[in-house]
Amino acid sequence: MLDLSHEGFGRVTVFTGRLVVASAVLRDAHRFGFDSIDHLAERGEALVRAAVVLVRTYPEVARDDS
Repeated sequence: MLDLSHEGFGRVTVFTGRLVVASAVLRDAHRFGFDSIDHLAERGEALVRAAVVLVRTYPEVARDDS
């Protein structure tokens, strides 16, 4: 889910089943807020690693469709 204002501020939430695997506040989303592409990649990889840990820790919640 993405909730973003016209000014580029908001929140993004990623979930699977009933499990929230990532949640972040966005500021100035219309600008490139990283020093480099490498910094962007590092941040993205860290978010994905944390999400995978949550899914592996709570697989029954991640699979729940109800």
